Amino acid sequence: MNPFDDSETLSAPVEASNVIRLREPIVAVRIHGLGREIELPRRERLTIGSSARCDVVLDDPYTSGVHCSLERRAGGELVVRDRRSKNGTFLNGNRVELALVNAGALLGMGRTTLVLVGRNRRGQETAFERLRGLDPVFRKAVETALKAASTTCSVLVLGETGTGKELVARAIHEASPRSARPFVAVNCGAIPRDLIGSELFGHEQGAFTGAIAARDGCFVRADGGTLFLDELAELPLEQQPHLLRVLENRTVTRVGGSREQPVDVRLVAATNRADGLGTRSSRLRVDVYHRIATVVVSLPPLRERSADIPLLVRAFVRDLAGERRVHISRTTMRALQRYDWPGNIRELRHAVQRGLALCKGELTSDRLLPEIAAPIALGS
Repeated sequence: MNPFDDSETLSAPVEASNVIRLREPIVAVRIHGLGREIELPRRERLTIGSSARCDVVLDDPYTSGVHCSLERRAGGELVVRDRRSKNGTFLNGNRVELALVNAGALLGMGRTTLVLVGRNRRGQETAFERLRGLDPVFRKAVETALKAASTTCSVLVLGETGTGKELVARAIHEASPRSARPFVAVNCGAIPRDLIGSELFGHEQGAFTGAIAARDGCFVRADGGTLFLDELAELPLEQQPHLLRVLENRTVTRVGGSREQPVDVRLVAATNRADGLGTRSSRLRVDVYHRIATVVVSLPPLRERSADIPLLVRAFVRDLAGERRVHISRTTMRALQRYDWPGNIRELRHAVQRGLALCKGELTSDRLLPEIAAPIALGS
C-alpha cells in the first residue's frame, strides 16, 4: 500500500543549501512491500516508469510511461525530477518537481513506493519498511511523519508503550536531509533524576560528585542530526525550562559551565501520557508542549488494528525463524486477533519469539499467548 495520496498538491522541493552532503552513494532501489531490489546502472540519467524503455520498470497502471528520472550531479549528488507525470512524484510524502535525495529516502509514484538504497545498506530494511500495517489510521500517522521528515519542525509522537514510537522517530530521521548525521535516542524515564541535566546538556569537570571529566550531553552528540527524547512527560519539571531554552536559542550550556555552545538538532519526542497534553493538568509544561508539538503523530494501539496482526506475525516469523519452516493455523491467527495485546507490537513480537522457541513445526495459541489469555482466546 502506498502511503502517499496522489491528490496531494503540496510542493516542497529540498534546497541544496539546506541539505547535508550525501555521504552514501545510492546504488539501488527497493520496491516497498515486495522487498525486490533493482540495481541502478551507473549512468548520469535513469528513468523510472511503466514503459518498458525505462531503466526501472514498474508494474503499476497508476504510473506514467516515463514518470520521473534520477540524475547524478557532480560531487555524487542525486536528484529526482518529475517528468510531467499524471499523478505526480512524491519524496517522503511531499510532492516535488525537482529535489535532492539521500539514501533511505522514499519515492512515491502511483501506488508504488521505492526505497533508495545506499551502498552500505544493501538488503537492509529501512525504519519505514519496518512500520508494517495497512490500517488506515496507522497509515495516516506514518504519512504525517514522512511529510514532516523533509522539514525542520519538531515532532511529537503519541502512543501506548510498544506501538513503535522510536521506529517512527527513526523513519523521520532516515527520510530527512539529516539522515547521514547522528540519530541519538534518550529515554527520559530511565535516567536518575539528578543525572538528567548532565545527560541532556553535558557537564564540566567537577560540576558534581563523580564528574571527574567534562562530558558532552546528547544535544551536542546529536549535532547536525536528530535527537529523540522518549517518554518526554517523565522529564522532571525543573529541567523542562532548560530544555525550552535550548530549543529556542539553539545553544546549550553544560551543567556547571557558563559557555553557550551552538547546536543544530532536529527534535523528535514521544510520550505515552496523552491525557491533558497542552493543558496545566499535564506533566509536560504547556510552553514545552507547544514548542515541540509542531507536528503530532498519533499511533493507534494494536487492539484497534487487529486486521494487521496476520501481516505482522508473518513478518516476525520471517525475521526470527531463520531457515526453519513453521506453520500457523487460521484458528490460531483468529485467537491472536481476539487478544487485546496491552504491550502492543512489542508484545506480539516477543510472543512470536517465544512461540518459535517452544514450538517445533506449528505455532499454537497456547504457546504464543500468555497463559491467562490463551484459554479466553480459544474459548471465545
